[in-house]
Amino acid sequence: MKYPVFLGFRLEQEELLLAEYILHSLKSRGLKSIQDPFFSDLSSGIAFYPAADENTVKTISDWMHPVLIFTGKKTEKNKKDHDAFFYENGIAAVWKIPENGLILPPRLELPELKKIAYFISENSLYRKLFRQILSFGGYSVRTDFQSNETLNTELKRIAETDPKIWPALILVDLDSERIDISSFFYFLRSLFQKNPSLKSKTSVMAIKDFALPGLDLGTISTSLKPLTKRIFHPHEAILALCEAVSAPPISEKKDDIRIKPFRNLEEILYGTAGNYSDPASLKFMDQYIQTGQIFSRFILFSWLAEYLLSEEVASGVLLSPEPVIDPRNFLNSIRRP
Repeated sequence: MKYPVFLGFRLEQEELLLAEYILHSLKSRGLKSIQDPFFSDLSSGIAFYPAADENTVKTISDWMHPVLIFTGKKTEKNKKDHDAFFYENGIAAVWKIPENGLILPPRLELPELKKIAYFISENSLYRKLFRQILSFGGYSVRTDFQSNETLNTELKRIAETDPKIWPALILVDLDSERIDISSFFYFLRSLFQKNPSLKSKTSVMAIKDFALPGLDLGTISTSLKPLTKRIFHPHEAILALCEAVSAPPISEKKDDIRIKPFRNLEEILYGTAGNYSDPASLKFMDQYIQTGQIFSRFILFSWLAEYLLSEEVASGVLLSPEPVIDPRNFLNSIRRP
């Protein structure tokens, strides 16, 4: 079982003791209390840096390790400033240690890496954030594509020789300048025509900040409609992925009606698309907490949802108004376009 790197950010002594108690209680290869994170092995056991400050967070956020930050009363006093700092440095998972001493930690372990995601973007902040969020959903994320040639060559190679490592999610920033987006979508559609089985294994998520100049919406909509049904604003996409990686397996959804407010990625992308720019659309968060699901991983991202909503999340564009339902299995199956 693997865990993120844990940071104690401005913790008081009693909060630090509680954090150490929680981490010691985890079944693992042992807790390592790190004094210098810059010269430490973070690949084994449970790594905990108890005295993290802003410089520590900035440095570790540039690494490829999933990070979970423990905060306490000191951080709460300037919550908006600290939330902005965490967001601007690509931190996704933060848990505030309860003041009443009641220890009810959320799920702290990382899921096994069973899925691969490709993220095509030059935006360093979004690359950090999406990598962090997806790592809590069992995704290994690649962001190193420099051109259409390298991206297309890699996808073609995998399709022909090693489909087991085909990406389950292809996340495309339409504001990318390195990649010719229209050309890439044409290539992807042609690849799916030659390999129909790959299309059924692939979720495509498109993001765009519509405040920036860029592709003509009409042109790109024609290219995208065969692949997905919505263009998300980046903030919408962050909220959607936080929801998706917190969703329980389908089998659990059937057994427990209380946790139905959460949707998995398939439902978000190809079902009835939620409008994350509307605060009411995050009602599921309150429902989830109020029904006793306080161990949910979403607790780690709730600060991020609240922060983005306070900044007035911009809305994306719906390409297809209806959910794409498989008529052969109406209740349980959503089919990609």
